[in-house]
Amino acid sequence: MEMPIASHDQQMQTPPLGLTALKKNYNSDLFYYIHTLDFMNLGDSNGQKMPLSEYDPKTIQSWVDVIEKLENSRILLPFLMTFYYGYAPQLTPLCVDYLERYSTKNPKEKWRWLAHAIILSRDKKKRERFSKDLSKWGKEYDLPLFAKDAYIRFMSKNNRLEHARSLAKNLLESDQNLSPEERNFLKLLVK
Repeated sequence: MEMPIASHDQQMQTPPLGLTALKKNYNSDLFYYIHTLDFMNLGDSNGQKMPLSEYDPKTIQSWVDVIEKLENSRILLPFLMTFYYGYAPQLTPLCVDYLERYSTKNPKEKWRWLAHAIILSRDKKKRERFSKDLSKWGKEYDLPLFAKDAYIRFMSKNNRLEHARSLAKNLLESDQNLSPEERNFLKLLVK
């Protein structure tokens, strides 16, 4: 089954799902990297180059679905979704949704990808929800300050300064694991 990736005459094929299931049972690591490298070079094949702006989001989604079925603990796919596909305007929403799904499966280990989703997202409600989640994980798993204060920074950037100050004060009082430098940084937000 061929699916167009762009308006050009060029056509790309999605990896067959049955074959992917077979590959998962044979050697998922190898085929994860093969499919992901193919995914990275979708528009650069057969001597043709196609800009990301012409990629079809439905085709990209089908590739992501197939690769996710192979192995979900590797970081090559989230890396591509963040730093390669994430900045193509028509693909950004798909990438943000993927990064949210990926990070919530194991927030203790994959929290960084939600931080990238915050940066990529253009949807203010999603950014607020992601910031709240990241702050909650920051406290729960004792992550770096920029994770713990993600929601504080969101509130501050959106001119909800009193709420941001209240959250910063609460974090200062409740978190005993903050370094002196982190405490000083938060005290600047409270002023």
